Amino acid sequence: MKRLAILIAVIPPLAAFPGGAGSRSNTTFQDPCPDDPGHHAPDVCSVQVSNDDSGKVSFVLQVLNELDLGLVPNSRVVIYLDTDGNAGTGCGPNRADVQLSASGGSSRGSFGELVCRNGALVAPTVGSVDGCLNCPGEGYLSLTMGRCDLGPRTGFDFWIETSWAAEGLSGHDRAPDAATWHYDLAGPAAACAKALTLTAGRLVVTPRRPNAGSRLQATLHVSTSDVAAALGGRLTCSARVGRTKLRAVAALRSAGTAVRASCAWTVPKSARGRMLTGSVKLTARGVVAGRTFAVRVA
Repeated sequence: MKRLAILIAVIPPLAAFPGGAGSRSNTTFQDPCPDDPGHHAPDVCSVQVSNDDSGKVSFVLQVLNELDLGLVPNSRVVIYLDTDGNAGTGCGPNRADVQLSASGGSSRGSFGELVCRNGALVAPTVGSVDGCLNCPGEGYLSLTMGRCDLGPRTGFDFWIETSWAAEGLSGHDRAPDAATWHYDLAGPAAACAKALTLTAGRLVVTPRRPNAGSRLQATLHVSTSDVAAALGGRLTCSARVGRTKLRAVAALRSAGTAVRASCAWTVPKSARGRMLTGSVKLTARGVVAGRTFAVRVA
């Protein structure tokens, strides 16, 4: 079962649903409330789901006891999506394939995303989650994800679980109370970006036998499917002599359909006769390409 988990903390009351330009299939799902016996957890009354022509899928929740919620970070809502009906897929205890998160503590909130890869939830190559917590003049939380995160699907089943715990008190709600809801995506599938590839070529170290006190440079040629994305990545230059780490100067430049990652260090005068080890590593959209080296200082 391919599932998407959306973690939402601090959920204010619902106002009007923000259907954007090109909004399609705006559907409201109702759940009886109150049905949290302790009236402590966010008590889901309804959720409105829509998708639009720009490739966005949006969720807006209405909850009871919103005054108790305020900006309490202990309140939590999790929305699980099953997009392929296969209980054997996904990661974590809830078999989630993607997990979007929004946490409270401020009027803006913070949002994140994890995806399931090789049995583990990891940071995605491209994050698409966006949200609005305590939006001025709206008074509710909205969360938006990219349709590309769902894969080539035309709909999904989903349900919501909420919880709250503090000072010896706790609460829990599930919506719907049993089974799941189903949402059908409308309109054509969005054009999804192709996965980024980075392939490390030869690492050129000059000079091969550096002198103590001189400059050492290592240049890595990296082939890529997207030069712009690669140039927007992070270049990490590491070098050390024994336990001493060297300070680097890094440069990343385009080279046709590839990029050239260069790192330069000043070899310590005290390193004469010792081994200097290092690495050049480029990280972009969660993809990594790199090489290591070792030279003896003259």
